Amino acid sequence: MTRWTQTTPSVDGIHARRHVIGRPSHRVLDGSVALYSDAVSPAALGMTALAAQVSGDMAEGEGVAWWDLDPARSILIGDYVVGLTESVQANLVEASMHATKARELWGLDSIATLRSMRTASLTGSGMIGKATETVANRRVEVDGHVAGFFRAAGSVMDNVGAIVVGVVGLRTSLVQAKWSDLKLDHPSAVGMAPSGPGHDLQVQAIDAIRSAVASGPAGWSEWTVDLRNTLVHRASRMTLFLADSRQPDGFLRPLPRHPAQTQTESMSQTARFGRDLVPEHAAETMAAILIALVALVSGTSVACVDAWDARRSNTDLVRQPQKQWPILKQGRTSTFRGAHPGTLPKFTNGSLIMHPTMMDRMMASHLLDRDRRLWIGWFASDEATRDRRR
Repeated sequence: MTRWTQTTPSVDGIHARRHVIGRPSHRVLDGSVALYSDAVSPAALGMTALAAQVSGDMAEGEGVAWWDLDPARSILIGDYVVGLTESVQANLVEASMHATKARELWGLDSIATLRSMRTASLTGSGMIGKATETVANRRVEVDGHVAGFFRAAGSVMDNVGAIVVGVVGLRTSLVQAKWSDLKLDHPSAVGMAPSGPGHDLQVQAIDAIRSAVASGPAGWSEWTVDLRNTLVHRASRMTLFLADSRQPDGFLRPLPRHPAQTQTESMSQTARFGRDLVPEHAAETMAAILIALVALVSGTSVACVDAWDARRSNTDLVRQPQKQWPILKQGRTSTFRGAHPGTLPKFTNGSLIMHPTMMDRMMASHLLDRDRRLWIGWFASDEATRDRRR
């Protein structure tokens, strides 16, 4: 059951309620419905444990107390790491949803295609007619779910890269951190300490990530990132399906084997048509990638919790780099106000419904109205310091 718990009668004129999410029933009417989150729950538990470690050390409102940083940077870095753990969980659940929906839609498309093939055979035309609007829309939906799956998978990996940067104290920008910063194919990650116990701690954590990646199919991580980049940034690749009696629905729907290559580049380097495809159904590929992601996130959680504990016990191991957040105001202020801007409703005497941890994060980060003056001072001081250095 989902229940609501009143925790704070009034904060800055806002009645703050924590949304306590219970486990809803798996039964909907007479059908059994599995949660998309079920497939990724081990990884989610690990991220929750890591977030609890970081949040616990930020509870006093000074950021991570054992970091040798000013409060503003300490809050920004620590809260961002907590946000990354939540992003990993959200992206994993989205990937699970996209994989499930794609498989369902491919099954329906196979039924419609077989029906069209039988009609073409009976009429003797040998040509499958134009797809109906329903079929055409379904194919758009399944393509969207495939793209969504790999977008979410790539986001999980970039989030993991940033989490490691923050937790083990690599000297690089945290907001810009990504999967490739771990440089798993090189001896050292970006911004790693040159030597000493801190270096050893960082190496141990990144070796654990390598081991987690190695538990999946060979080359899966590079291939996943390449396909994400192609689907998001580059010209689309050909989508095709092949009649295959070995498949439950009669069709094989493969993904490109070399997604970092363009369509023509890939096809031109094979002796026969179709040899540049992954020789399995895309649904099976996506299922395997999801399992590999869960293993990656679970392994990352364990390694990062261990590294966090070690650093807390010996704060001289790795000093949290100011370089992770060099300028307090990093993001661009946008001029966009909406297509048809109106006015926002007033929050005074209203209610906020939020996740159990969000109010704790807002209070620890001094984001309630009564605390905003702190940020005004911190931002002004940081800008003045930079102006003096110019």
